[in-house]
Amino acid sequence: MYIAIEGIDGSGKSTLHTELANWIKTNYDKKVLTVHDPDDRFSLANETRKLWHKDKTVLPNGIWALLFSVSSLGGQKYLDGVEKHILEGIYIISDRSALSNYS
Repeated sequence: MYIAIEGIDGSGKSTLHTELANWIKTNYDKKVLTVHDPDDRFSLANETRKLWHKDKTVLPNGIWALLFSVSSLGGQKYLDGVEKHILEGIYIISDRSALSNYS
């Protein structure tokens, strides 16, 4: 199972992400993998997120959109391996998802 939690900044995605993972582990005794997108493993995603939370006015909105889009491309590399975990019966809960960029 793959669950993506979407929402604007400050809407509670990270809180729900963590609480849902704990609830599934407790009530269903399932393995749960939690991920973030843009993927935390890519430095561009990390630096973009840090700068965004520090000062959103430092760059024009169009540049922010470009940076987050490029960051999501790195996250997509991670999503390519998600199928393996799903086939193993592991639940995956994502705080945002690169797949949502295409909807």
